[in-house]
Amino acid sequence: MYHFAWIYEPPHKCVDWFIHKRIHSRKQFSTEALCKGGSFAVVRFQAMSKMVSEAVDTADLSKSDDTKPVIPSQLHSEEVEGSFLKSIIVPYVWPHIEYSSFTHVPRFQEICGVRLMPKQDETVEELMVAEAWSDSSKPAPMRAVNFILSLMFHLGAFIGSEAFYIIIFPYIFWNVDARLARHMMTFWGLSMYIGQYFKDHLQLPRPFVLNKRVRSLESAWVAEYGFPSTHTIAIVGQAAIIVYETYQQDYEGKGEYPIRFALATSALVIFCTTAGRLYLGVHSVPDLVGGGVVAVTLFGVYISLEEKINNFLTKHMESMWIPPIFCVILLLAYPRLKHWSPAFGDTAVILGACNGMWITQYLFTVEALPLDWRTMPALSWFLLSTSRLVIGFGAVALIRIIVKTTMRTILLAIFGKNGNPPEERYEIDIPTKFVCYSSVSVFAIAVAPYIFSMLSLTG
Repeated sequence: MYHFAWIYEPPHKCVDWFIHKRIHSRKQFSTEALCKGGSFAVVRFQAMSKMVSEAVDTADLSKSDDTKPVIPSQLHSEEVEGSFLKSIIVPYVWPHIEYSSFTHVPRFQEICGVRLMPKQDETVEELMVAEAWSDSSKPAPMRAVNFILSLMFHLGAFIGSEAFYIIIFPYIFWNVDARLARHMMTFWGLSMYIGQYFKDHLQLPRPFVLNKRVRSLESAWVAEYGFPSTHTIAIVGQAAIIVYETYQQDYEGKGEYPIRFALATSALVIFCTTAGRLYLGVHSVPDLVGGGVVAVTLFGVYISLEEKINNFLTKHMESMWIPPIFCVILLLAYPRLKHWSPAFGDTAVILGACNGMWITQYLFTVEALPLDWRTMPALSWFLLSTSRLVIGFGAVALIRIIVKTTMRTILLAIFGKNGNPPEERYEIDIPTKFVCYSSVSVFAIAVAPYIFSMLSLTG
């Protein structure tokens, strides 16, 4: 019965053909291979991916044409030889991802108003699902009909994305509390690196790859692997850091912290983000659970080292040169797939932003609140912080364009052109993003405050 470690029948008729075709075949998974060393250490996800692909090719599609699992050619598994981590995690996580992809995800999408549309023509098959606010006259294989849920879950997805944090971190540095932003950003960088590393190392597929009934409502991350959910890692980790740090700070000095309100707000935001990943069809329940486990575990480790990290960044000159070396080592250690990995590029952005912040804290530490929102009138603080945000981001965007263009030009001159776009070449895209966002972060923390002072944008 060893084969059940990999494949068991999800309670959905659309995979009956899959079980029937392969459940009794032991050519790919011999007893010796499965039990070698007393474990599943030699079971490879590459073999599983091949099995699924073969089953798709040989299946009787007349029974399940509308629900046939598909493996897109750009999402193939690449073996990581000698990977103890992969051989331990994948055999136990994979069955649950498969099960959830055929049960939880399509059911949740259906409950939330994602409807299967009658097939009108052959060209419809390649389209993404149509959103609730899109033109209903245009054909689509599936359509979201609940406007409120679509809006809420897309907003939750944005709150957990890299783009949101690239915006919110400078805002907190400029207008709220530099210490809070420092810890939020440090935890974000470390936790997201681990999450992205697991994604490209384990190479576990997203639900819409396994089950055609699941349609992705999101195109930004469809080329990435699924486990664990980095949106979950980000939102759970940031919620925990914000509540913990603001509780420790006691800004009002009265010893009264609205802990219930803080926890309720955090729970709501976490729900919107995590449930949104199911609704959008890009994650299964095990992906979300895995992301939550990573975030909670790292948070426990981080708070035990919090003061040491803070003292190192703000009081030791070594913090100006050790972080770049640390980040370069992390990037060199990152799994480099044969095909282009968007997750690798996002990792370079994240580490670049954190690196720029880390190397500036020794010389540009702001101990007091950037704007004392405790004493300022609310309207005055809002207008001032909004002005800082607009002007600061205008300057930051200009720096980003200059550095990105310069770096890409230099690297193309060094490595030349090979037919692939620069943003899909590791040797060009990764250094460009790392240097670019390091420069943006340095500018936002070290230079932008002087611009605010010259423009009298101070409290």
